[in-house]
Amino acid sequence: MRKLFVIMGIVAFFSACEKSSSPDVDVTDVLISTDWLAITDSETVTISARTFDGGTSVNAPIIWKTSDAQVATVSGGAVSGRGDGVALITAEAGGVESEPCSVHVAGEWIVYSGAESLRMITPDNTRDMAVPGTFPAELPILRLPTGIVYAGAADITPYSYLLFRPFDGDSTERVFADRIEPIRDIRRSPSGNILLSKFGGNAIYSFPSARGLSGEIDDYIALAFDGVDIREFDVSPSGGYIVDATTPVGPRMLFLSATGAPLDTLITTNGRCPRFSPDGSKVAYGSSARLWIADVATLVRSELLSEGLAIEGLSWSPDGARIAICVRNPLGKYDLWIGNTTTGATQRLTNAEPADKRYFPHWAD
Repeated sequence: MRKLFVIMGIVAFFSACEKSSSPDVDVTDVLISTDWLAITDSETVTISARTFDGGTSVNAPIIWKTSDAQVATVSGGAVSGRGDGVALITAEAGGVESEPCSVHVAGEWIVYSGAESLRMITPDNTRDMAVPGTFPAELPILRLPTGIVYAGAADITPYSYLLFRPFDGDSTERVFADRIEPIRDIRRSPSGNILLSKFGGNAIYSFPSARGLSGEIDDYIALAFDGVDIREFDVSPSGGYIVDATTPVGPRMLFLSATGAPLDTLITTNGRCPRFSPDGSKVAYGSSARLWIADVATLVRSELLSEGLAIEGLSWSPDGARIAICVRNPLGKYDLWIGNTTTGATQRLTNAEPADKRYFPHWAD
């Protein structure tokens, strides 16, 4: 019996030590990093939560919850889309629950620029909503797994700011503190880097991320070409480029190798917004009021859309079956169209309003 009391005393001693080394934490507030998300039913985006005792940040265990697991699930802050609809994600600690994050899930989303902010729209136009904490885009938009990169007007015309709206936050951040020359195009490399061209530049710039960058933009030159003014461009899944450029012999849309060596010339006139298909076998681009699709191997091209005054931007769907197209109409405003690359059928997705900005669509992938 005495041995039993000794053992129980030792257990009680160590239990008391464990409790005192990890005291209970009082929690008065739980804050989620964002109150809005729009993701596809195949995406997972990670958000975070912080716990507070009064105004002091404390470390407390967090329990994540979803209002509808058929729409979105959550584990450790990783929010996964499951089905069409809206789910409310909350974080709970110490019996205190956060305000919800509204998660809008659809099979497909297209991000574009409205008159007052970035917006997300489904290809069937059943859902169309503003992206909180954003500004109108001045040039093409790039949607990354972690957020949206876009160009916004700087405080001095015509300069730009390179901007980033993270999914785990509620506001837009500047990628570089300083304004830069007007940005012409923003793309993503096969390795995940952000690629950029700017007005009057002969270079393509490459950034490893939209956060944590230091120095000046010219510290990130990836490729440079003598005597060539690069306007818009894209990079193929294999790493090769297509650029719309002004050269010493006039405007050209050129195929380049991954190292920048010239390959083929696609057109010898001004073009707009060249974009490789997801598998790299085709290129879509605008020329005047027409949207063309060219075979990369043969350079044979076909017309998909002839509408309005000019093609101002485009983006392939992830499966390569459709293209979202920004068209400048005869009134000088902008409409968003969808073109089917198999059937050739086209339909207008939006109706321009007097204050509309250029749409600059980017299909979420």
